[in-house]
Amino acid sequence: MSDTVFEFGEFRLDPRQRRCIRRADGQPVPLKARSFDTLLYLVRHAGALVEKSALLQALWPGTVVEENSLNKQISAIRRALGDDGDAYIVTVPGRGYQFVMPVTLAGSTQASTHTPSSAPSPASVAVLPFANVTGDPGNDYLGLGLAEELLNVLARVPRLEVPARTSSFVYHGRNVDVRDIARDLNVTTVLEGSVRIAGDRVRVTAQLVDGRTGYQLWSQAFDRKADDFFELQDELARAIVQALRLEFDRSLPVIPRMLLPPTRDLEAYRLYLEGAALTAPGTLPDHERSQALMREAIERDPVFAHAHMGLALTQATGIYLGLLPLSFLESAENAARRALELDEELAYAHAASAMVCAMRGKFVDAERGFQRARVLDSRNPHLVHCHLFFVHEPVGRIALAYEESLWTHRRAPAWIPAAVHLAAVALIADRDPQEIRRQIEIAVGLGFARTRPPIPELLAQLAIRAGDTANLGDSLGMEPATAETVRDQREALRHTLRARAEPAYRHAALEALDEQQRRLSARNPGQSSWIQLIMSYTQLGDLTRAFDCATCALDLAARWNSIGALWGMLWMPEMEPFRADERFAALAERLGLAQFWQTCGPPDAGLITPVSKRSRSGQP
Repeated sequence: MSDTVFEFGEFRLDPRQRRCIRRADGQPVPLKARSFDTLLYLVRHAGALVEKSALLQALWPGTVVEENSLNKQISAIRRALGDDGDAYIVTVPGRGYQFVMPVTLAGSTQASTHTPSSAPSPASVAVLPFANVTGDPGNDYLGLGLAEELLNVLARVPRLEVPARTSSFVYHGRNVDVRDIARDLNVTTVLEGSVRIAGDRVRVTAQLVDGRTGYQLWSQAFDRKADDFFELQDELARAIVQALRLEFDRSLPVIPRMLLPPTRDLEAYRLYLEGAALTAPGTLPDHERSQALMREAIERDPVFAHAHMGLALTQATGIYLGLLPLSFLESAENAARRALELDEELAYAHAASAMVCAMRGKFVDAERGFQRARVLDSRNPHLVHCHLFFVHEPVGRIALAYEESLWTHRRAPAWIPAAVHLAAVALIADRDPQEIRRQIEIAVGLGFARTRPPIPELLAQLAIRAGDTANLGDSLGMEPATAETVRDQREALRHTLRARAEPAYRHAALEALDEQQRRLSARNPGQSSWIQLIMSYTQLGDLTRAFDCATCALDLAARWNSIGALWGMLWMPEMEPFRADERFAALAERLGLAQFWQTCGPPDAGLITPVSKRSRSGQP
């Protein structure tokens, strides 16, 4: 993304140099800013068919623009590239454009901690969750909610750089020096504070801290009635911008008074904030409690769009994480739809709807939903993370998934999911094993347990890839409280590892996997159990059993008009025999991949190499 340099043909494109690209010899090729942005968007989606509507939305958000304006940008790019025909950009009549020249990433192999590519903007501020000083840990959500609303207001101020909540909220509760936070997030200032509720009064203290020195630049206390909470947020946001104007940039606009609050029912708002704060921990009790709180908020105010959005989001993410069954899909879909009916500008409502579409195999609709979400909230690493997780990976855009995962981690270096998933997508993309191990260590260093999925599973796959499988079984051990789906995965992995280390054990391993498959069919577990069986059968050379498992998984998911999730693992290098089998085409059709490829462009080159005549037995 902004800190990744792209190379294609004889050209080099650096997103930081917005008015030119360079040839291999360093010679600059000027481009107008809009043409540059158009080229950058196409390069980032290289290989995919980019619809005209998506380009117009990305380049002119919220503006009605004639299609001829886009045609002019494409013509200018072609002239700059010397592209008289379709060497770089192919026009798909009536649909859009496809960048067909292979693209490589320059200098993006390091996946460690964030190193800013340039000095931070003077007018830049990271918003940290406000500390709860009420003495009741149950009120932590209030400080999180206050900070999020401030962040949302500040992010709309022109020329003010504000990292998304995904980037800054991960420091909540951690003893991290504010200067380190500023360096990680590449900002000049950090906003922190505290909130206290006593009776019908709320007191908020806020301060701006210089990210270079750690010294306080500005502070102010606000004491209001609890009923005036929305007005307090508004006043605080305007005071912060005024302080930044005086300290750094007097050209920053004074923000107007806040528009209508998201709800006029303060208790409904409190319930929403508490429920939203429970989604992040990723446990079943938290997701169940979050749903209950969102429903309470909706009961109090049926037209509170944020509460419908929150319900859709906690259910969709809960399904994907295997915490909630697929039967919740319809509820999540309805909640997202209602949220968008009430407020079409809610980025996370579009994202939740896109998640549901992806789990139904409607990847074209999912792509459109995530694109819209990212236009509405372009600085948010979490939305990029969801996009690559739900669309890029399962459809075979592995190079793009890796690039955006790398960008997400750099924008949110202390966010554990970004660090963990970068290791996972690097494995799928067949990156350097040392890079994957390094990323695992970063995740562990941030506090992710080494025994927690997917760390042992990633290490096991690395061992299989390296042929070093003899002594890894112990790392797949399980504690008494280990979830049943994790037990399923690790049981299958242990058999696979042993069979790879001891060829004579292969027959026994297949019998053990068969027994596990029979148990899964009766129990209907999470999707991850089935995906691991498909991978294990493939790695042991039995494609017939692997495709049988894929069929079973899809048959079970079809009860809820779904394909399930986690199909991105099919693009691992070890799964090439599975993808090359003649049966893969029918599976791709059923997954909805074929329709996506026809509409948006094929998967990465080389991922599918059909074998015209392969034994139906599936034996190697």
